[in-house]
Amino acid sequence: MEQDNLKVEESLNIISQMVNTTRYNISEDKIIYLMWGYAVALSAITQYILQYQLNVEMAWLVWLTMPIAGVVNGIYFGRKRKRQQPLVLPIEH
Repeated sequence: MEQDNLKVEESLNIISQMVNTTRYNISEDKIIYLMWGYAVALSAITQYILQYQLNVEMAWLVWLTMPIAGVVNGIYFGRKRKRQQPLVLPIEH
């Protein structure tokens, strides 16, 4: 019985650590999640205005701007990865 309780406690500790790690990762990169949210909201509002207020037939083309958000995302994570890599200097013999 004690061994079962220990396993339950260990399991809860592992789950707790995973939740805390995920929470940290999300809070660390919250700017990207906000950027995607703003990009989707802006595209949806723009499509609505174009389609229903201005009667533009191909208002859905506004969604083709989403790759721009993808490029910004790639640049952000690329720069972040470079900052996190340790500096390695070549050793001269």
